[in-house]
Parts: sequence; structure tokens; C-alpha cells
Amino acid sequence: MNKHALIGAFLFLLTTMLLSGCAEAINSSVATGINITVSKPMTNDTIYYQGQEVTYALTIDQGIKFIELYINGNYFSTFFPNSSGVKPVVKITLDSSYVNKRITYQLKYYDNDNKSIEGTVYSNILVLDNRLAPNTPFGLTILQITSTSYNLSWKDTSKVEVTYQIWRMASSESDFSLYLSVPSGTFNINDDYVDTNLVYFYKVRGINSYSSSDFSNSVNTIGAGGSTNLLPPRLLTAIATNTTVVKLIWQSLSTMQNYFKIERRSNSGSYVAIGIVSKSTNNYTDSSNGLFGGGVYWYRIKAISGTDSSWSNEISVTTPIMVIPAPQIISITNPSTGKVTINFIVNNDPWVDYSLIERKTGSGGTWAQIDHIATWIVSYDDATVQIGNTYYFRIRKYSVNTQLYSDYSNEMSIYVNL
Repeated sequence: MNKHALIGAFLFLLTTMLLSGCAEAINSSVATGINITVSKPMTNDTIYYQGQEVTYALTIDQGIKFIELYINGNYFSTFFPNSSGVKPVVKITLDSSYVNKRITYQLKYYDNDNKSIEGTVYSNILVLDNRLAPNTPFGLTILQITSTSYNLSWKDTSKVEVTYQIWRMASSESDFSLYLSVPSGTFNINDDYVDTNLVYFYKVRGINSYSSSDFSNSVNTIGAGGSTNLLPPRLLTAIATNTTVVKLIWQSLSTMQNYFKIERRSNSGSYVAIGIVSKSTNNYTDSSNGLFGGGVYWYRIKAISGTDSSWSNEISVTTPIMVIPAPQIISITNPSTGKVTINFIVNNDPWVDYSLIERKTGSGGTWAQIDHIATWIVSYDDATVQIGNTYYFRIRKYSVNTQLYSDYSNEMSIYVNL
């Protein structure tokens, strides 16, 4: 073999060894068993500089240690999976100097064996200023914590809000006003400053540097619904006084309604209108068709104005399976100074526990319970009356075990002159 042939053979052997060694070194640091698919953003796409999420699918045999982001060929940031090993959320978050410029980006993946693989380079991606309004928050709900504290929670699919604004209106106010601002990422807050004598309404919207979202649905502290432009009735109560009679009482917060509509549903049904009353009325007796003993019924009162409607809290009541006969007042006397004696008939039913004595001062007064007595007693002395007043009395019976009331007795009045 001549000199040139020897030199050639030596160079070939050296080159083969070097290539073999290099290939082994490269392969030892490259991860295998990885399947990566990026669907957004791709080459020639546009992104917003404030935070563009990279949508990708990743299959990796040895788990994922972290992902590196490279912008324009330079390392930019690292993203780590959570404690459960779920692939991290990767976001391209730039400063405003990138706006209206084009970039390339690439992801590099590392497994738990410190092996890595480089993803595809995506290029010619235009960076824009994000001037989109946030999406509207949704699913606003309210939860009572104490008598003066309520929790508000909501949901949102927007990724561009900077803050959330909570707007509030009390029943003593004419419109909503900004009550509280919280940073993005917040999804519930407490309002610990609630006056129990008022009703509060809430709604939420998202805000960024350029615009605001529409308002969410509104909620309130009494479980009412409908338009917030018309204050709803509140404090609805229901008492079943008979197997087929339910008495309703509520409080009106507004004078803007034209009338009240009374609505009723069964446990599994929808609300239907069963009656209407004038705008100044605050009570209704339901004795319409459909009621039966032992039935469960739900009620709400709807206020109707010329342009809006709103409705009260819902309340349920169970009609009794039996009827407690009402007592009857037969006489009231003023036998001595500062004392009135009431005589009545109670029918002494064995399942009834008490007779409840109620009184009001003057025809325009408010009824209040002043005492409860054993059901077998048929006479009662009221020693708290004052000379010169006219008092009205009524009585009803109550069963503790069944929690049932009778109808009220007849009303009878007396002028106290002793």
C-alpha cells in the first residue's frame, strides 16, 4: 500500500470514529418517546402581546420536567408542571416593545431524565396590541354567611381582564354604583357590610386597559328576581290555615308597580298565576282550586309596572292534613281599673297545645301576640291596658307537634274607661 493509500485509510477511520462518537453523544441527551403537536399559534398567525397561550398536546414516556420558550432564537422563560405532573400552561407574554413586530418562537421539552427535544420553529408571527373587551362574567351567585355578610362568586372565560368591578345597589338607592374592585383571577368576595333593614343588589363586570365587559346577571340578598329597575316585594311569608287555604303576607319596597300578581307552583311544577291584587295591597288568601291537605306549595309575588317586573323571594308551605277549628270570642269586659277580661270558646281539641292571644291598639294598629295560654282555658285577663285606649283582640290555636294553626277567631274591641 502506498503512502497516499495509507493516509486515506487513516483519515477514513478517524472520520468514522469521530462521527460515531458524536452521534452517540447527541443521542444520549435527546429524549425519545415524545409526541408533540402545537395547534396555536402557528407560522403567520397573530398574537396579543399581553399573554398568548400556546395550545399544544404532549405525550412523553418519562414525564415532563419543564418546558423552555425561545423567542427569536433566544431563551425567554421556563414553565413547570404542577405537583401532579400535568403539562404546564405555556404563555407568550411580551412587553409593549414587541407590538407591531414579527417574531419566531420555539418550545424545548425536558423529561425527568434530563433529556430534551426541540419543537418546531414557528415564524412570521405578528404581535398586536390587545384592545379586545373582556368577556362577560357569568354564573354570579350569592350565599348568606351571617345576617350582615354575604359571599358573591362568579365564573369567567375571559383572559384579558385586568380587574373585576363589583357594583352594588341598596333598596334605599336609585341606581347601582361601583362598590369594589378586585384583581383578575379573583372569583369570589365577601360583602361584610350589609344593613339587615335593606335589600342589596349586585352585578359584576371585567375591566382592562381599553374597555369593559357587559355586566353579569344580578343577584340580591333576598333571593328575588327580575328587573333591578323595579324593587321586588320582600319578606314573603305563608301560613296554611286550612287543608285548602294558604294566607300570604309581604312587604312592598316600591310604589312604581301597577299591581301584584300572585304565583304558585307545586314541588315539581312551574309557576302559574292564581290571582292579582292592587298595588297597595300586601296580603292574599289562596283558596283556589288545586290545594289539598298535605300538599307542598311554593309561592312568589310578582310586581308588575308599565315596563318591568320583579318578584319576591320564594317560600314553601305544607297544607295541614287536618283542620283545627278556630276559637270564638263571646265577650270582652272592663271589670276593674287597668284590666280587660276576654271570654271565649276554644272547643278543647286534644291535639292542640295553646291558645295565642293577639292585640292591637286602635283600628289602625299592628297586631302583636301578647300571651299564650293552655288550650283548656276559656277566659283571659289583660292587665296591661291603659285608660283612654281602644283595644282589639283576636285568638287562634296552635299545635306544637303538627306546627299547625287554626284560623283566627272573630275580632272584638273595647274602650277602656276604668
